[in-house]
Amino acid sequence: MRSLYILLIIVLACAFSCQQVTKAPKPDKLISEKEMVSILVDLVKLDAAVSYSGVEVTKRKVSLKELLYKKYQVDSTQLADNIAYYTEDVAVSERVFNEVKKILDEEQQAVDSLKTNSNTVLSEIEKASFESLKLDSLRVKDKETGAN
Repeated sequence: MRSLYILLIIVLACAFSCQQVTKAPKPDKLISEKEMVSILVDLVKLDAAVSYSGVEVTKRKVSLKELLYKKYQVDSTQLADNIAYYTEDVAVSERVFNEVKKILDEEQQAVDSLKTNSNTVLSEIEKASFESLKLDSLRVKDKETGAN
């Protein structure tokens, strides 16, 4: 009798735990995969801007997401529906994610390259300034001693 109760509990648990999973419907205004990549890249940048300087964003009273919606002519519901639709397909999600990551990595490399180049230029300017100061100090000494 006890095993019958256990079996009944297992059957009921299985019956109630089964649920129908519905897929996200295709949005009326489907955003292209390429545009979705651009939107997600901008979303990551906006999140980074808020993380880096949230006080400035708040002080300026600017809604960064509203700017994003205007730029891509979408609203929050349309964007949420499209994100839900794209995340249903693992292959598409992975492709979009990899493209977003690739773009952000390329931009980071460009920024790092600019930093390196600007540091090199600043170093050259410092060397030239130092050499100029050395020459100026030698000229001052020559004038003080009366040498030509």
